[in-house]
Amino acid sequence: MKAPLQIKVLGELAVVRDAQEIVLPASKKTRALLAYLALANRRQRRDYLCQLLWNVPDDPRASLRWSLTKLRRVFNEDADEPCLRTDGSSVFLDANKLDVDLLRVAHITSKNVRSLTTSDLEILAALFRGRFLEGLELPRCPVFEAWRTFQADALDRTRSLILQMLIERLRGEPERALPYAQALQSMDLSDEQVAFELRSLDTSARKSAMRSASASLGRPSGGLPDAYVTLNEHQRSQQIRYCRSPDGVQIAYAISGKGPPILRAAHWMSHLQYEWESPVWRHWIDSLSKGNTLI
Repeated sequence: MKAPLQIKVLGELAVVRDAQEIVLPASKKTRALLAYLALANRRQRRDYLCQLLWNVPDDPRASLRWSLTKLRRVFNEDADEPCLRTDGSSVFLDANKLDVDLLRVAHITSKNVRSLTTSDLEILAALFRGRFLEGLELPRCPVFEAWRTFQADALDRTRSLILQMLIERLRGEPERALPYAQALQSMDLSDEQVAFELRSLDTSARKSAMRSASASLGRPSGGLPDAYVTLNEHQRSQQIRYCRSPDGVQIAYAISGKGPPILRAAHWMSHLQYEWESPVWRHWIDSLSKGNTLI
């Protein structure tokens, strides 16, 4: 028996068969129809689907038929038995034959999140690649857009619960907790409490990394060389912030030092935190932060 199709909606919509992502139709409405049917998991009247996505003066039923033709190629080709079934009045996509990522987190509440193991929480956190159906906004389809927004807000709350619990569980291992705090902050850049938590974990992670580096060099933790002491002074003052470009891409940037600004562009592979520990870059970053504001 073949593995079920994977439908990923926790982020940009994706459909995966046998570890290979399927190329979806270019039409946003066809992809929106796919996502809606996969999550509804019950028979839908054609009239309602037309109202959902094609409530326009031209022929909405013809538009629906065209989209269903495209979706049959996604769901029914190479399938042991078709999971997309239609008749003259209705459409049904059998989600029981699919692997939908949202269904793995749909049961999470503030009451039962504590009963999950840390390993399970980490698996669930990894399912979130972004916001629900990211990039699939249809402002001219108000019924669909209301449904999408409601789902997105509910899933943001679920993701926040998972991340908060992971941070609480892993506070004693700041290197593991730090990525979850960063993900939580990216959801709401104005949350000062999360920003404080992130700075605290960042400081703890740096101290832990320095202790490890000191141990590997055979030095006691209190006997670091001057280069490390100087570096730590600027590391502690570094602030990591976020902005969003006009096309919606989130960009992280760091500020360290004081004085006239210097802008350093990222190269092909970089990390705002760990470059301070790099033997290639740390002396450059440290020197540029002396007497200047390095961005």
